[in-house]
Amino acid sequence: MSKKLSWILVIMLFIGISLTQSALSAVVGIWLMNENKGDVIKEATGAHKQDGTFIGGVKWESKGKFGSAVSFDGATGHIEIPDPNNRLTPKNITLMSWVKLEEISGLRSILEQYDWAGALGTHAFRMDGAQVQLWVIWGAAGDNVEGGAVKAGEWTHVAGSYDGENVRTYINGKMAAEKKIAKKDLVASNKSLSIGVRGDSKDVQWLKGLVDEVAIFDTALSEKELTAIVNSKGGLSNLYLAVSPKSKLAVTWSKVKQMGL
Repeated sequence: MSKKLSWILVIMLFIGISLTQSALSAVVGIWLMNENKGDVIKEATGAHKQDGTFIGGVKWESKGKFGSAVSFDGATGHIEIPDPNNRLTPKNITLMSWVKLEEISGLRSILEQYDWAGALGTHAFRMDGAQVQLWVIWGAAGDNVEGGAVKAGEWTHVAGSYDGENVRTYINGKMAAEKKIAKKDLVASNKSLSIGVRGDSKDVQWLKGLVDEVAIFDTALSEKELTAIVNSKGGLSNLYLAVSPKSKLAVTWSKVKQMGL
């Protein structure tokens, strides 16, 4: 191997690892939903072990977007993820999931964690009919934006973000709606993170359909970053969890050979 090739390989390896570590530093939690058994979804990074528990009409579906998925019955089914130390409610945020909805009508909750009280708050990420909606919440006040059109029976990537002054929603990586509000950081909620049910009361706005690959980031991802996630053949596990230097070396060497160096 020539010295030129050796240095190129080292530089590409360093860049690959650095980018992956940078992405990982923004990850608050990833739930791949690949267990396909039991009544728990594991937080995939293992950073804080904030796993979710099935409640009511929830079951596994072996054919998800990537591996298995979770099916919600639209009446009682939801997942609760405890958050006693407020790790899941950062000051800025991106929320995302793949969904395959059976019903598109009224308000249907995707990811929610908020209190309508005092100095508490955070977010409610929902479907309003076919539109994707994100609320950012402070006590008894909040702002929201919604837009786009999700079709029933189709796997669709939905995301919402807040960067401290802009609330945005995305469908399949493309921005669906945007609203600029008074600059303010999000504040924590004392509730657990809910998947498939209203975040404060836990008793309405049931989601009906399939959910796969839920994730939360502590920054507002760009449209480019969201499009990369949508287009990834291996999903979030490929983009954010394959971080070993050995695996990066194999990928980098493959790229070098393709470049003919």
